[in-house]
Amino acid sequence: MVRRAPPLRRWPITLVIGLVLLGAVPIAPRGPALPEARRTTGWQAAQLRGGRRRALCPPAGCPARPHRPSGAGSAPAGPAGRAAPDAASFDCSTVTDVGAGECAALVALYDDTDGPAWDDDSGWLVNTTAGTWYGVSTDGNHVTSLVLSGNNLSGPIPPELGDLKGLQDLVLGDNGLTGSIPSELGGLAGLQDLQLYDNQLTGPIPPGLGDLPGLQYLDLDTNELSGGIPSQLGDLSGLQVLDLYDNRLGGAIPPGLGGLAGLQDLDLGEDEITGTIPSELGSLTGLATLVLSGNQLSGPMPLSLDNLSQLSLFGFDSGVCEPVDTTFDAWFSAIPEASPASFCAAGPGTPTSAPPASGTPTGEPTGAPTLTVTVTVAPTVTGTPAAAATATPAPHQAESPTPAATPGGPGEEKRICLPLIELAP
Repeated sequence: MVRRAPPLRRWPITLVIGLVLLGAVPIAPRGPALPEARRTTGWQAAQLRGGRRRALCPPAGCPARPHRPSGAGSAPAGPAGRAAPDAASFDCSTVTDVGAGECAALVALYDDTDGPAWDDDSGWLVNTTAGTWYGVSTDGNHVTSLVLSGNNLSGPIPPELGDLKGLQDLVLGDNGLTGSIPSELGGLAGLQDLQLYDNQLTGPIPPGLGDLPGLQYLDLDTNELSGGIPSQLGDLSGLQVLDLYDNRLGGAIPPGLGGLAGLQDLDLGEDEITGTIPSELGSLTGLATLVLSGNQLSGPMPLSLDNLSQLSLFGFDSGVCEPVDTTFDAWFSAIPEASPASFCAAGPGTPTSAPPASGTPTGEPTGAPTLTVTVTVAPTVTGTPAAAATATPAPHQAESPTPAATPGGPGEEKRICLPLIELAP
């Protein structure tokens, strides 16, 4: 029989308070729970200013992709204290499930990234079937998946990986990889998933990555990549996720990225990107996440962004302002998570605190132009005005109706500075 816990009302309040202080009774956070960060499944979480983190590709919106392939780790571990495999002496002709060239590419990866120091190198250069090596999946005499994320790889990515012509998934994130991204990876025509996040990779993004027709996920975040964003990435017609967060990428956002019709998540945050948000991004109608914060972007948001009806997360720099447009404001206000925005003033790209309300004065902002009125009080004469007033408008300002005279002694002059009040159309 299952025993029921006593109701909370029977517990002494002092006991409850004591348990809370000791951490024995957790208190649920207020508000909705944040979705789990993508890192647990190999997906990088995006960040908005203010320290809020949201999943760049939430579980409901992404296909389930295992952190390890089904064959990973299936090889029996070697005996305790066995000698580290010797890449130089390994004979690829003994491997039965892949060709010698692809076997040599795997051996080069093991050798160049200090394979004996990996957290798990089960089966590598020991078994004669590469599909039983930890992180490797094979099919039809080809390596189809290579997933070694978080496995303590260190050193450069060998260019020989470009010989894995059947490769569909290359996931080497969360390691200590250094050097540049080999241009040879642009020859992996069947590649669908390329994840090199959380390493120390340097140099430019190879333009050849734009030649991967089947690529769906490109995740290079949290590295030290430099140079501009290659315009060739706009040719990846099947791309769903483009994550270049936290690098040293500069220059402008390529307008060609607006041609990625299937893109769902675009994260260019925490880089060194300059210029304005290109209007072409308004063509990404399936976009759910757009993170551009942490750069040097400025100017007004393009009105075309209101085509992004699926957008649920929008991060941008403080130099970016919202255009004063009723339709656009309704779209922007409906985004569940967005950076705080200022409205653009009359000068292009100049933020202001609020839009002018239709039919009402704009108020008296600091530094507003004024109208100087000089009033000369004349002796009182029956049937004539007590004073005549002349108005001298400030330069480039329209004349204002003459105000009523100010009482004073005969011949006395008074100067009055009045703020100009402009009515919005």
